[in-house]
Amino acid sequence: MLTGYLVPELARRLRRWLRPASLAGLLAVPLALWALGFAPTAADSAPVVGLCLPADSEFGQAVWARLADAPVDYRPCTEAEARRQVAAGLWDCAFVLTGTPDDPQFLQLTHPGSLLADPAREQLAAAVLARQGGAVAAGWLAQAGLIPAADEAAWAERLTGQPNNRAPLVLTVEGGGSLASLGAAGWAGALARLALGVLALARAVLTGGRLKALRAGGWYRRARPLAGAAALEAPLLAESALRSLLLCALGVWAAAGLPGFGPAGRQLAGLALLGAAEPALALLWAALPAAPDLAALALPWLAVGCVLLCPALLDITRFAPALEPVSRALPPTWYLLWADGRAPALLPLGVAALWIAALAAARPGQRA
Repeated sequence: MLTGYLVPELARRLRRWLRPASLAGLLAVPLALWALGFAPTAADSAPVVGLCLPADSEFGQAVWARLADAPVDYRPCTEAEARRQVAAGLWDCAFVLTGTPDDPQFLQLTHPGSLLADPAREQLAAAVLARQGGAVAAGWLAQAGLIPAADEAAWAERLTGQPNNRAPLVLTVEGGGSLASLGAAGWAGALARLALGVLALARAVLTGGRLKALRAGGWYRRARPLAGAAALEAPLLAESALRSLLLCALGVWAAAGLPGFGPAGRQLAGLALLGAAEPALALLWAALPAAPDLAALALPWLAVGCVLLCPALLDITRFAPALEPVSRALPPTWYLLWADGRAPALLPLGVAALWIAALAAARPGQRA
């Protein structure tokens, strides 16, 4: 039966890819992702970092002067404005002076996916330390006994005018949505990753609907006792999985140059794991007591749910933590966390759990 039906049927399904409509569908995904690279906000705008540091003091003027030539666009702001802009996703991150010029301490408002959190923090620390360099040197000279301890403040003021030998403290506080990490530089890559993850889930749901329609046919019911359910369903599941893998490979190739997309090899490996779960998702969907047409009707709702709950463009779970378990249950979330390196074990564990559940759901049907 393996050579008499399974292989010829799979070959027949693969030959359908050569039809014009099928080829257009294969090219639509990479062309759409490639076109994201021409979006004007993807590269023409500079990332913004807020800085709540008054410029009416000598300390503030010195720090602002050293940041004037920085490659990052530092914007003066108030603490309330900094929190609002970072939470809205308009700024990459922000710094708020919570200490004094003699004891500079900063509160950094950011999020796990920020592109400029570390380099901006280093630039700010370098600007503050440059202002305090003489104080640090004077403290070292006093400790070494090269100058009297009573003259340390005078020496520090002579060198830089800042009598303090303490380094600035920067406390990072995570907050805001992941849009803040995208700003104007990385939203295209994040959108491409989300689209590929949702595409894999959508194809699994559609395949589940087609599988349910196949099982409802009279030919399937007559041939099942002779050939077995696995042999009759394998060509459909294999063809769908291969097409998804090809679409994802073309999508990664087209989106590899987008800012914020990440290493192409890691994205391809994650999508391959997600594609391996597609037959299991299709089997689970086919096991639901619903009409085959429900798959097409459910796609818009699944897409909207993924956009809202998956940590890509708008992670609503940061404002509603109770929804985080729902987000972690979505397969696109597994891939996005894998791509970011935040929870790499979740994707393979989720794929294994799906296959265990799919085999358990198919077993009663095999006995029937």
